[in-house]
Amino acid sequence: QGRDAVDKYWAGIRNAKSWKLEVLAVGGHRDQPWQAGRSTLVQSGAQGDQVSVVEFLAVWRRDAKGGLRLAVDYYRY
Repeated sequence: QGRDAVDKYWAGIRNAKSWKLEVLAVGGHRDQPWQAGRSTLVQSGAQGDQVSVVEFLAVWRRDAKGGLRLAVDYYRY
């Protein structure tokens, strides 16, 4: 939980060559926007490069201070 934990997770991915995050669509209400996208991770492996493509849907909610918090993070391979 938190930005440091997210950074630590991504830094811990072994043999990562590249990562591309694409936002394909956004919508919703100002207090509960959503975004749909695609994450593409390329890793070096013994058999050559391995590519992982994941589609995601994120739903955000506005908190009491006016900031946005991730409420739902759904993904599929």
